Amino acid sequence: MLQQSAVARVAAFIVEMAQRLGASEFELFMCRRDVADYLALTIEAVARSFTTLTASGAISLEGHTHRKIRILSSRRLQEFAE
Repeated sequence: MLQQSAVARVAAFIVEMAQRLGASEFELFMCRRDVADYLALTIEAVARSFTTLTASGAISLEGHTHRKIRILSSRRLQEFAE
């Protein structure tokens, strides 16, 4: 089995959350540490992945805690998730 990169795992997580909630914009009620634990990644890898996804224009992070996620490009996000 091929292991996914951290960015791919975080992108797939965001896609899954958006599908579950039926929205392209949502508040993530998990802190970065919880996301890291859930995805079996380090908190640093999760933070870098969010930075990569933001810089690529796939998502934006909003709010004072950066927990509000807006998907800007579903296609680009899905490409990262593959």
